[in-house]
Amino acid sequence: MSTSTRKVLFVMSEAAQIVGKDGKSREAGYWLEEFAIPYQMMKASGWHVDIATPLGEKPTADPASFAVDNDGKCHLWPDDKTFRTALATKESAIDNGQVLSLRNLPDRFFTAYDGVFFSRWLLPHGRSHSVQTDSEYTFAISCG
Repeated sequence: MSTSTRKVLFVMSEAAQIVGKDGKSREAGYWLEEFAIPYQMMKASGWHVDIATPLGEKPTADPASFAVDNDGKCHLWPDDKTFRTALATKESAIDNGQVLSLRNLPDRFFTAYDGVFFSRWLLPHGRSHSVQTDSEYTFAISCG
């Protein structure tokens, strides 16, 4: 690339439910730290980060990943400042940011990026609707 700013496509799932081994659906989504930490690291390193999902819908955070107790503390995080920074990152990048659609990206879109990052939420949970049924993920993985 000729520009000095490196670009990465951060691919996430927009699925808001997951089917368990028992066949029942439950509310789900990406785990906050699995988005916020790599996103913050990329931005701190000077990367331009574009977020994309199969349909361009905003990804849903798993509510369990930022649940707070009666005192407003989330005990999944090492300290309150780190937790609040992750929430602010989610709000600015996803809630109020632009999410691209993999379907609307031009052919060979990956050549516009120096890297493609796949959120962990995409791959290990097997039964997420948008991962198993969306050919754009397969295309991006095979071309990236």
